Amino acid sequence: MLHEFMPPYGGKLVLGTAQLGMNYGIANTVGKQDMESAYKILKTAYESGARFLDTAQHYGNSEQIIGTYMQKNLGQSFMVISKLHHPDLNPSDSSAVIEAVKKSYLTIGKILTGMLIWDPVWLKSWNNGIGSAIHECIERQYIKTYGASVYSPDELKQAISIDSMSIFQIPLNVLDQRFLKSGLIPIALAQGKTFFIRSVYLQGLLVMPIEKAVQKIPESKPYLERWHSFCRKLNMEPGAVALQYVSSAIPVGYIIVGCERPEQVIANFDWLSGTLPESAIQEINSWPIPPSEVINPVQWTKE
Repeated sequence: MLHEFMPPYGGKLVLGTAQLGMNYGIANTVGKQDMESAYKILKTAYESGARFLDTAQHYGNSEQIIGTYMQKNLGQSFMVISKLHHPDLNPSDSSAVIEAVKKSYLTIGKILTGMLIWDPVWLKSWNNGIGSAIHECIERQYIKTYGASVYSPDELKQAISIDSMSIFQIPLNVLDQRFLKSGLIPIALAQGKTFFIRSVYLQGLLVMPIEKAVQKIPESKPYLERWHSFCRKLNMEPGAVALQYVSSAIPVGYIIVGCERPEQVIANFDWLSGTLPESAIQEINSWPIPPSEVINPVQWTKE
């Protein structure tokens, strides 16, 4: 039986809110949103059909913006999933973990649909305090459910071995197919787990002008040249191809997209309404996975 949050419950697209609370993304041309711009994006997302928001405690003041917006717009209540992240938080300190989750609950102003473990190291400490603390957060009605935001198939394997975890966030895009090729996704889905897919546009690298992208990430040149040539052959926008590919890869998964402007929200919904030809999907599946310095944004900041 599939998890209760499976699409089309609340719409398949999830608005990523990192851009609302901080300067985020390699293709970001706006910087951190002012309050009025952030509210316009949230309003457009709701009116377009989005009902989920993805945020995190380390996304600047994103949680505060979301909470304030919903307080001012009582008819537009989103389901919110956040990530637990405090650099000095000890996962074995149950009281501290509970207080950290409570803080997000109070900031958002309603029970969170989910809370994700952001630090994969914490998975190893699950039975040493953090697991019981998260369970208590459910009992106190700070959150409804929980899971983990992972970065590698090995981390996902470890996370899905924790039976009580029900939601997982993973990176997936036309260049980064590690999770698809791991064979873990069907196993997790069969157990009723829910996936939230991030990095669909690889922080914008896949949709920005290739000259600028290569200038920022020189190692990406051969992969992006093939990618843009492929999109031209299909006569499709790179954003549409990228989004439709991920949608076809995990049809029952949610897709997280961040936006700098309201019109980008609308464009994402338009792109998702199409279907990528099966031949195009098969060709993308045949591509080798680039090295980590291309597909892992954490390594982009290294000189």
